[in-house]
Amino acid sequence: RIQRSDRSVNALIAIQGQPQISLSFDLAGDAMIPTASFTVRGANSSPDLAPLQRGSLEFVGDSAFLSIAAAGNTRNLRVATRTGALPVMNNDFVVLEQAVRIARAQRVTTLTVPLFALSNAHTIEGTLELLGPDSARFTIAGNVTEVSVDDAGNVTGGVLPAQGMRIAVVEGAA
Repeated sequence: RIQRSDRSVNALIAIQGQPQISLSFDLAGDAMIPTASFTVRGANSSPDLAPLQRGSLEFVGDSAFLSIAAAGNTRNLRVATRTGALPVMNNDFVVLEQAVRIARAQRVTTLTVPLFALSNAHTIEGTLELLGPDSARFTIAGNVTEVSVDDAGNVTGGVLPAQGMRIAVVEGAA
């Protein structure tokens, strides 16, 4: 589930029997994501219970400042990345949408995007290809996502061919 405004995006990744991940992204006018936060809750746990893990991320130049709290301990890290990196977790469509916006603003059809992986605090590259005004392909570490997008850059549907998954975007409760 994704809720988007001009200044932020909140996403909930909930797969039955797996931990729930809540992501919050602050958006800048240039389609960058200067700060983000996340919360991980146990599978089927109540939102009233303390999360298993929570964290925050801030990009400053070519550094990522990451704070992770779990089991009563907090780690603060400063990690080298690349200027302009976007935070990514798994198949995160928010980052794909922001990459579409950046490519359109730069008037390019292919864009190499530095991605700061929240799972391991490393920077990897993704490649966005605008295939037309309403479609794009995003490749990260060999994993391909093909999507349709609207005029604002929002994903309206798509496929992850290698996983045999189809993306269906619905309005309201899913």
